[in-house]
Amino acid sequence: MLVESETDPWQSVTVLPDGNSRLTAGVDAERAPDPADVDGDGTSWREVDATLIAQPVDGRIGMVAAPVDLTFSAGGSADGPLASLTTPDGHTVAVDTPFAIPEAIIDPDGGQVLYPLGQGVDLVVTPNADGTSFSEVIRAESADALAAVPELDGLTDGGLVFPVSVSDGLDVRSDEAGGFTVVEVATARTVAELPAPVAWDSAADAVLEAAPDDALAEGGSVAGGSAAATEAGAQTADAEAAGTDMVVAPDGEVIEAGRLDERRAAAPVAGDSTVALGAELVEASDGDAGIRVAVDGADLAAMDGVLHIDPNIGTKKPGGKAVIQSAFPSTTHYNDATSFPLGACTATIGCPTTNVVRSAFQWTGLTAIKNLKSSDVVSATFTVFGYHSYACSSRPVQVWRTAAIGSSTTWNNFAGSSKWHAKLGEKNIHHKDNYCNNARNIAWDVKPAAKWAASNNSARITLGMKGTSTSDVYSWKRYSNPRLEIVYNRAPKVPRASEMKLEFEGQAPEACSTSGTGAPAFSSKTGIVMRGVARDQDSPQVRVKFRVRTSGGTSVYYTENWSGWKTPPATFTRTIPSSTFSSTSGVYYWQMIVQDQLDGSPARNTTFNQSPKCYFKVDTSRPATPSVTSNQYPAGEISGGVGQSGTFTFDSNSGDVVTYRYSLDSDGLGSSKSPSTPGGPVSVTLPMNREGSHLLYVQAVDGAGNTSDVRHHRFTVDFPTTAAYWHLDEYGYTSEGTRTTPDAGALGHTLKVGATIARVPGPFALAGLRTEDLALEFDADETTWGATGVTNAFGCSDDTTGPDGVPDGRTEDLGNGASACVDRTVDDFEAGFTVSAFVRPDVSTSTSTMMAVSQEGTNRASFHLGVFAGEHCPEDESGVQPGACWGIGMYSADAGGGTTTQSRAFSLRPIVAGEWVHLTGVFNATEEEMSLFVCPMGTDPDPRNDPPDAWFPVVDAEHGTAEYAGSRWAADRAVRLGRSMYGGEAAYRWLGAVDEVRLYNAPLGNGQITRICSGDITSEQPFAPGAEREDGDGDDSVVGDPNEIPMGEGDGDA
Repeated sequence: MLVESETDPWQSVTVLPDGNSRLTAGVDAERAPDPADVDGDGTSWREVDATLIAQPVDGRIGMVAAPVDLTFSAGGSADGPLASLTTPDGHTVAVDTPFAIPEAIIDPDGGQVLYPLGQGVDLVVTPNADGTSFSEVIRAESADALAAVPELDGLTDGGLVFPVSVSDGLDVRSDEAGGFTVVEVATARTVAELPAPVAWDSAADAVLEAAPDDALAEGGSVAGGSAAATEAGAQTADAEAAGTDMVVAPDGEVIEAGRLDERRAAAPVAGDSTVALGAELVEASDGDAGIRVAVDGADLAAMDGVLHIDPNIGTKKPGGKAVIQSAFPSTTHYNDATSFPLGACTATIGCPTTNVVRSAFQWTGLTAIKNLKSSDVVSATFTVFGYHSYACSSRPVQVWRTAAIGSSTTWNNFAGSSKWHAKLGEKNIHHKDNYCNNARNIAWDVKPAAKWAASNNSARITLGMKGTSTSDVYSWKRYSNPRLEIVYNRAPKVPRASEMKLEFEGQAPEACSTSGTGAPAFSSKTGIVMRGVARDQDSPQVRVKFRVRTSGGTSVYYTENWSGWKTPPATFTRTIPSSTFSSTSGVYYWQMIVQDQLDGSPARNTTFNQSPKCYFKVDTSRPATPSVTSNQYPAGEISGGVGQSGTFTFDSNSGDVVTYRYSLDSDGLGSSKSPSTPGGPVSVTLPMNREGSHLLYVQAVDGAGNTSDVRHHRFTVDFPTTAAYWHLDEYGYTSEGTRTTPDAGALGHTLKVGATIARVPGPFALAGLRTEDLALEFDADETTWGATGVTNAFGCSDDTTGPDGVPDGRTEDLGNGASACVDRTVDDFEAGFTVSAFVRPDVSTSTSTMMAVSQEGTNRASFHLGVFAGEHCPEDESGVQPGACWGIGMYSADAGGGTTTQSRAFSLRPIVAGEWVHLTGVFNATEEEMSLFVCPMGTDPDPRNDPPDAWFPVVDAEHGTAEYAGSRWAADRAVRLGRSMYGGEAAYRWLGAVDEVRLYNAPLGNGQITRICSGDITSEQPFAPGAEREDGDGDDSVVGDPNEIPMGEGDGDA
């Protein structure tokens, strides 16, 4: 089976039926892409066919089936470069000419494209036999003919620049051999080559002789030729049978006389005069790279016959072939040979000077071999087709592992013993088809060369062939079609830790832990299943063994027998017997090894020393019950408050606890948190949204999943502290005659009332629920209202001095701007606050904001509750902005000017002049948000006659809650009724009445606000739901019972 992923035009990998893999590589490309499977062989490849054709799509000239996308210009009016090459990995290289390209003439039989330039001068393009490169030759009948073509004047006058364009990521660079390479910049990998350009003439014509009979029927050529190498001998025999004249070159090459021009258009014939062209890398006129080619006029004049000037380009092959000759010691023949001679060519067969010839072949890109171990190599065979010997008498031929070859390889630098590293074999052979009838493939065992490559992590193998005599003409032989075949079998893959897992009682598989630390643990000795994947790159069948050991290495379980065979990649499982584990707890590891199959029999296997160790624990004991501690909410105590989160620490005396499960006020244990190290403590923070008793459930879980008994931590969240509570029903006077109204809360914040403030019946009196209910009425007139107003301090943290100079547990300051209460800090509002009041606006729309309750800072009010002017209100669902709206606002800082921002929460419930409603503003410091509750009041003594929404507070769904975007800051001045503050001055005066004002040092919940709104403040309210815990003084007394509300005290007469 062909392995497509490891196959390219030059080499292929096939998986054999016996389980081995075989790599086959040729020096030349043997396959061309065939995505449509034109040849019907079921693969994406077909044989190379370099026959030239005009392509129907773009009109360029291409080949029937080439390994790479190599095309040529149709010339004339056709656009595009002379040659365009796209490599297998998608890079593009294009070569053009510095002159207009004439219309092309395709010679499919000769394998060439001619572009007539006139005056006996042609541009000849010849792709090589495997379709991976081409030569570009300017062929002229003479130097005079060349000079007669104006477009070529530059050859002897500064040079002609042949543009070379490359795709992104490539660069054209000069090489040491005088040629050029196209390099992938990111990897420095060569993707295309432009050999050093040369010029040659036809001087060999004078020394070519008719081929003697002994030289005939050998075919092929050292360089060029359009026929495939394996057909060369047959073609020569056919030519001889047809009476065609054959000639022999000084190096022994036999050439059909009628095809000398075609042959020479690709490369010089031995005996031709050659001269290296002056070539340099420059910038072309279009900004791309260019190669400047120049020939010396004197050298040109000295040449005989037809001239050839040759810049060319080709794909960088993963292999190479070279022929070296003693008679031409500095001449290179690299990758231009289709026939490979060796031995001694003498005058007997047409070589005027004895020419000793050797051939070498190179394969690179053998990544599959590079990655092998030496022991993986099963066999390696080098095969060449031997089709000619001088005679039917055998002479020795040797094959060696040699140094690398390249475009500069010559006899001078490669014939020495330092380049021929190790003799791999010697055969005494001859082969000649039409005389000896034994032309055939000759195979050599080159396994040591393949093992050398595997051992040295080399992707290159280079082999050389040579005879043993430097004078014996009987040693003369020719070969073609060199191929390398390596059979190998890799051991099974060592199991991957990522594919080794433990399964237990339907739980998600546990990944392999390669150390005991953090290894998965299991709470039972039964039901633990080992699961691993076995892989092999070559074998069709694999099987496995398992073993289990203690962490110290003592074997406790081992499968003596191999499992059954499976096709890789295959998953194998094995349940660990419970008898493996003798104690209640312990640390173990398990492993797996893999064996493959070769030719139906067990072959090679991995070892336990190679296999990952996957650790796990068995633990059947339960952890200790965890402890729970909290500074904010100790067990059995009343502390904290609604909105004040509590931090709870869970700990355990068991060192293997990995998780604590917990839940508040339910036994679901739905939340969890893991310690940073097993057995360590964790801390969780829980919000407190309800006063009263709470129960926290906590359970410890160890790494095996064993659970402890549940710890119950019971605590009580303290009830909201009433910071101030003013009925506003009664007046008292200080000794100085200042009018006051008492605080019904425990902290006794007596309220100072301006002398001109009117009192009117409150909402509960109007509803017939409490006739003595009175409210304060404000007319928004500074003259009537006076400079004194209604004030008091709110939220001081320390006790202040009473009228007799001694601490009295209260913080009243009689409206002196909190002068005796200036140490209030942010900590006093750690949870937030609540402010509520019954209000009656006397207008339904207002161009001015009106505030019923506020607390002053130096420049701004920290909060204010009341009515905002219409310009500040949000639009309703119809997109209409009301004339006014209910709201609470909080400034971001106590700063003057425009440096502060105000966060607001609104209600779009309509404002009705003269109608009483209950407003509540809540700031939740934990959530950093503020909310506004609006509760409409009933007006009938029998609540059953009131509207359905009466006595129920509502938060506007869209606008009633807002994020507070400011900082925490302490307003250390007075609470004000009937106005607010802006820029350090009184502002936003209230027009209407205010009653029943409450302030809390915590955010209240909906239920508590409902009770306040529904009248849970007087004993006369028939539908009051019950007592409200206010606990202002910390003694846990009920101070809000409807029947036991104290009237409060001032510093004057009540």
